[in-house]
Amino acid sequence: MNILTSHSNSTQLVLQITPELNAGDILIAGQKYRRTASFVYIPKNNPYYTHCPLNYFQESVSLPGKWILDDSNSKLKLDFIDNLNEVVITELANGVENLITRPSIFLSRLLDYFKLDICHNLITYKGFDCYAFISLIANVKYFPKNPEFTYEEKEHSAGDIVVFAENNSLPDSIKHWAIYLGKGYYLSKFGRSGEGASSLLSVTDLEGMKFLYKSNSVFVANPKANARQWDGYIPN
Repeated sequence: MNILTSHSNSTQLVLQITPELNAGDILIAGQKYRRTASFVYIPKNNPYYTHCPLNYFQESVSLPGKWILDDSNSKLKLDFIDNLNEVVITELANGVENLITRPSIFLSRLLDYFKLDICHNLITYKGFDCYAFISLIANVKYFPKNPEFTYEEKEHSAGDIVVFAENNSLPDSIKHWAIYLGKGYYLSKFGRSGEGASSLLSVTDLEGMKFLYKSNSVFVANPKANARQWDGYIPN
């Protein structure tokens, strides 16, 4: 299958989900499940963009540093990323690419997350986990002792924040936080950064989320009406 996009331009990264490709497994506490393949397209002058797997993008690209590592581990300069303002999400299946529409604030804050460059700043972001990721995306203060969210057990829709839990005792029973993209795809951060294992943003499905985190219940999480805004991350 050819990896191409028709949505790359100078103002947006493209996160393209490609379910027909094999992207290896996610391993959490001895549980292993298939990762949904995803690619990131980065604008450049010729031939308009460069692309790489989502994992490689997180580990081998620095947006603030404006570089990408090549096969010899040398830094190649990225010259055409100053105008980026959002991440666009698409699905490429059966040779057809379609947009997965999200609210613009979500798309711009996903770019903010990538600009943290966490893989190259592990001391600053030690312990950054799925809840910290959701707090940034939702623009809600990072407050692990008492997350400023309410929870509903209902069918979720594209763009919803969801939590996976052992039971109805929330937030204590929450095992994982994610964003539902629609079409059966969930985007979340697996693991805690800077604690000895790979901890990356990945896409998977509902079955995978429940299996990896041994969760029976799924709830929609909404920021409280008086929730304080995101004001940065403080390592635990």
